[in-house]
Amino acid sequence: MNLCEDYLESAENRQNFYGLLACIYRKEADALLLEGMKGLAFAGEDAESLFGRGACELDAYLGGLQPNARTDLAVDYARVFLGAGIATSEAAYPYESVYTSEDHLVMQEAHDAMGALLRSSGLACKGSPNEPADHIALELDYMAHLVGQGLCAAEAGNGEAVSSSVASQLAFLREHLLNWVPSFAHDVERYAETGFYRGIGKMTLGFLEMDEGELRRLSDGGESGEDAAPAGEVAVGAALWAEGAAS
Repeated sequence: MNLCEDYLESAENRQNFYGLLACIYRKEADALLLEGMKGLAFAGEDAESLFGRGACELDAYLGGLQPNARTDLAVDYARVFLGAGIATSEAAYPYESVYTSEDHLVMQEAHDAMGALLRSSGLACKGSPNEPADHIALELDYMAHLVGQGLCAAEAGNGEAVSSSVASQLAFLREHLLNWVPSFAHDVERYAETGFYRGIGKMTLGFLEMDEGELRRLSDGGESGEDAAPAGEVAVGAALWAEGAAS
């Protein structure tokens, strides 16, 4: 199997799952998102991995979904990501700058670096005009964009371009997402009161760690292994992402 064929084995699933995570972090869970997710079984065979533990927690929450779930999730989203209702204003603020700058402030070096990347890729208009460029949803969108570029190259049979794309993805994952999401995910676990966001926090970090392994494998020319994310959730994740991106 050549690099293009190998890349195609997991690229669509990877792109879709990055997009689904971006939808979840971009705003409070709405009826469309919950309706699309509640019939899914996220947990796969590996329930002991970080991703698997998060998936089990998310499945349990979605399996017992109550009529007031949207209200509960809106309150939890505001608490976890905006610090609402927390006297100390501590939260899992979804900005890279908060976790990587010396004074833990927004709009720092990571914001400037992400702004340049988003402008160069044409993704600067994805977020709100007032949304910092290093919001986790925008970083996940950017990673989905990179995966998509590699997908186009692989479908065209351009192995050199695929190799370059894999290197770009691995660099971005290490220099940005994995540089702060481990601490961010810990804070999500600390502040979330619903199994929805506790599960998503674990799944996010677990997925990023799995994807780093997938990219390392591709860059080393390894044989195709398992998908970076279980197939069940990403299949519907594609539809959810498409809806969210269009809205």
